[in-house]
Amino acid sequence: MNRAVHTIETHRGFTLLELIVTIAILGVVTSMGAVAFNNITTAWSDLRAEAELDRSVDEAFNAFQKDISDTMSAELSGEPILGIGRETSSERYFDRQLADDMVVLPIQHSAVDTRMRTGSKVAWRVQRDLETSRLVRAIGALDQPIPPGGASDELDDANVIRLGFEYEAHGEPGKWTREWTRNEHPAAIKMSIVVEDRGRPWVQIGREAVFPINVR
Repeated sequence: MNRAVHTIETHRGFTLLELIVTIAILGVVTSMGAVAFNNITTAWSDLRAEAELDRSVDEAFNAFQKDISDTMSAELSGEPILGIGRETSSERYFDRQLADDMVVLPIQHSAVDTRMRTGSKVAWRVQRDLETSRLVRAIGALDQPIPPGGASDELDDANVIRLGFEYEAHGEPGKWTREWTRNEHPAAIKMSIVVEDRGRPWVQIGREAVFPINVR
């Protein structure tokens, strides 16, 4: 006599311990993914801020180059280039002594609504207050020792940490000085600047450029 053999299949579920371990692993993986995503997003934002700083400094260098190109001779203007080397310190930068130089250039430009050329002085310097330190270009009359006002902001959303100008005399190649009070123009001006993004102050860049002067 044949007897049918019946097998009973049992479906075993997860134990409480297995569920807890699985949830814990998913939590760790999710946290690691969130941290990695946040790091990638932060790195991308920092790169974008650095690129924007680089663009702003390029524009400032181009504006300074235009002023150098428009510089009048000391004989014509009666005013040689003036270079003032200064230092500043701030709690914001751990009270370190930082270059805070200024240069004053006699330039010529077209008068408003006329074809005549007129002369002015422009001063490149840092204007500092409690929250910001801006690279400004101030313009004034030729008979003013240092232009006091009319300053325009030359950098977008950037604080200037340090600004330095150095001067190379004619016949003295490679010899740079931070002061210029001679009665003739220097052969070249070296401009160096370190800036930070105002919204992300840990993003900083430093740039340097040399600007030859074609008049004396």
